Amino acid sequence: MKGTVIGADEVKARWAYDEVASIRFGQTFKQNLPSALYEKAMRREPFGSVGREHWPALVGALQRARSREFVDCIDTFGAPQYQCAEWSVSDLLHSTVLPTLGFVPYAVFLARPVMRRPDGAIDDVDPRYVSQTMPFDPKFAPSSPLIAIAIDRKPMLIEGYLRSILWLRNPAGPLPVWVPDAASKG
Repeated sequence: MKGTVIGADEVKARWAYDEVASIRFGQTFKQNLPSALYEKAMRREPFGSVGREHWPALVGALQRARSREFVDCIDTFGAPQYQCAEWSVSDLLHSTVLPTLGFVPYAVFLARPVMRRPDGAIDDVDPRYVSQTMPFDPKFAPSSPLIAIAIDRKPMLIEGYLRSILWLRNPAGPLPVWVPDAASKG
């Protein structure tokens, strides 16, 4: 996929489609998507089998599952088009994490303790915690590219935290990431 360029709408539709089967966020999609599209995503059929006419439904469901403001960061801090890049371990560790995760370099985020809820319990959607509950798979490779935006011209990972942590366990190949395509910025 390296070098592939797609529009921001497709990035959001792909994000939604991948998240339907997510162990952390997938439950909210069932009531927000047509049942046939939901079942297709749960069977992990390739995104290429999803017609463009279904992208608005996917994006709408994602905006309900994750919040419109968060999803709109793809447009606000991205570009009209995204290119699939291949990140190294260094690229990932030097990217920035979301403000809700500390707005720090990824390497600092990894070293910090998992998040806790106001009652002191571990926040069970923290990707660092979730990764600890998953067995090591030496052959793990992300099934789809992660997504990054740009804040002050520096990459910020917006989606794919759990997959990136699992990839870091054995980074045998490059990490695919959708990044704003500089050539398409106005």
